[in-house]
Amino acid sequence: MTKTFITFMKAALTVSVILFFISLYYLLYNENIGLDPDSMLISLLLVVFSGLASAVLVIILTILHKRKNNSQ
Repeated sequence: MTKTFITFMKAALTVSVILFFISLYYLLYNENIGLDPDSMLISLLLVVFSGLASAVLVIILTILHKRKNNSQ
């Protein structure tokens, strides 16, 4: 059960980091892409929430990794 959960968390972290970098790219190069203000707001919110999600997932994975090492 724990191994499946850790695998799921790693996959979620990967998706979150990919979304973070895609949204950050849209924010940094919006002049070349020509985003309207609504798209920029959505991109900014996606950067913020995917960054927070990534941080939370890293903390959870670190705790699970430490717990796994302590039990061995």
